[in-house]
Amino acid sequence: MGRAPGRCMSRGSIAERRNALSVPGLPFGAYETASRSFDNRPDVTAGSGPGGPAFGLQAVGFRRRLFGVRRVLRGFLALALVALPLAAPAGPDGRVTVTDGDSLVVDGKRVRLFGIDAHELDQSCTRADGAEVACGRWAKAAAAELFEGRQATCRTLKFDRYDRALATCRVGGRDMGEVLLKEGIVAVYPRETFRDYLDFEKEAQLLERGIWAWDSERPLDFRASQRAPVQRQPVPQASGECVIKGNISGSGRIYHLPGQENYDATRINTGKGERWFCSEAEARAAGWRRARR
Repeated sequence: MGRAPGRCMSRGSIAERRNALSVPGLPFGAYETASRSFDNRPDVTAGSGPGGPAFGLQAVGFRRRLFGVRRVLRGFLALALVALPLAAPAGPDGRVTVTDGDSLVVDGKRVRLFGIDAHELDQSCTRADGAEVACGRWAKAAAAELFEGRQATCRTLKFDRYDRALATCRVGGRDMGEVLLKEGIVAVYPRETFRDYLDFEKEAQLLERGIWAWDSERPLDFRASQRAPVQRQPVPQASGECVIKGNISGSGRIYHLPGQENYDATRINTGKGERWFCSEAEARAAGWRRARR
């Protein structure tokens, strides 16, 4: 029976094949060995090596994950940019007109210095000798002496309910709020201030500069006391144990204990709502606070 065509090759055909595959200058045996080595290399189409389909799928998956991470990061970046507040508007800039210890007019625009609080113009403080000082007007005069008519560069942070610009301003390269705090002309605004401002106020307190040399009520507390209704209560006389003096002044409602610095100089006028107290607890419950000295 004859062999099916194409199933095997005659010796002559093998020789012809060898001659066709021979490389000039290279013995066939060496070429055959090299060819066999190449043919016996790892099957890159079946494995997971650098050239195989498994590796290719892994590379495709990695690229897809990388593109997914990039999309997520771009999304977060877009949200962050939307969430960021608008840059604080520059200005106003111009000549300063002082209206009180913490408020100005700059270039025709009303400005309140951010983070500080000055005594109200009708607020008073008490000196060590018991005399009252119009510390609100003093603060305005002291601020005017430093800044009136000078050029200021401001940065508005926001606007308050009175449509004033809440801003930080610089005059001669120095922050106005810092200067006013260090000189003891103003206090910090406790509800909203800078951390450095707290240190500047503490420095002025320790050195008893400006308002810190006097007995006074913080402006925020003073404003609150002015809004609070005055409760009429029976007024005890100075007899027995009721020797605490409840005084009302520009600094607010302050009580003085026997032995304190201003006790003897303090006079009680019951017609103004001032009164005597029998205990500190009673005085505090009625809305008075203890004198500092």
